[in-house]
Amino acid sequence: MRLIDTETTAIVLPLVRHETGPIDPAEIAVDFSRKINAAIKENYPLRGRIAGIDGDLTIINLGKKHNIVPGMVFHVRTEGKPIELEGRILGYREVKDGQTEDLGEKLARP
Repeated sequence: MRLIDTETTAIVLPLVRHETGPIDPAEIAVDFSRKINAAIKENYPLRGRIAGIDGDLTIINLGKKHNIVPGMVFHVRTEGKPIELEGRILGYREVKDGQTEDLGEKLARP
């Protein structure tokens, strides 16, 4: 089995398993699911943007539909110095500025 990035066609994770004796398809499915989940989390981290800041409350553009749950901690990064090649900006170095936590139901809702 292969996990393929459909935008680049790169093989993100090749999965091979050799079995001897009786095969348990459910156990293989659980094993592969764990490996696929780990590869997706590592290669495609959830990214959001800060929509606003009100005192010590940070509002981000992620929520329940992104599987955000109370207690999750988010690393806050900003765009750092540009990475240039022959006068062309290829990207920016990220600078870790801090962390914020999803308080979810802990917040008082009006």
